[in-house]
Formats: sequence, structure tokens, C-alpha cells
Amino acid sequence: MAKLPIVSGTEAVKGMQRLGWHHHMALILSAHLFLLREKIHNAEGFPLLSCQDIVIMLEFYPPERDETEDEIFRQLKARHRK
Repeated sequence: MAKLPIVSGTEAVKGMQRLGWHHHMALILSAHLFLLREKIHNAEGFPLLSCQDIVIMLEFYPPERDETEDEIFRQLKARHRK
């Protein structure tokens, strides 16, 4: 699999349309909120928790699902009937 070049700063968003930029910013803000919440949640045990530490934790502890697989498929079918 080919690796994408890492682009930083304004070069990453130069070619984006307005909607694409807003989508990009929403994802970035959501990711930062998640990281901040994890740092606050783990502040007592790991005061210097880094983004890389959180990535390692996510790889080891996959998120728990609230719904079962059957529930997900039921929701998908209901959405596609509309």
C-alpha cells in the first residue's frame, strides 16, 4: 500500500472546497476534544499522557459497543427503507 505524503499547515487545505474545509475542521475539533477528555480522565494516573499514548491504548482496548451487531443491521435496514 502506498503511503500518502504528510502535508502540514495551509498546504493541506489549499485545494479544499468550503464544505470540505468545514468537514475537515469538524473532524479536527472532534479529535482534539476526544484527546482532551482522555487526558483529563487519566490525569491522576498519567499526568503526561501524550497523543501517542492514547493511540496505543486504543489499539489495545478497542471501544465497547453499546449495540449488538443485530441492532446495527436493524437500524441500517430501517434507514434504507425510508
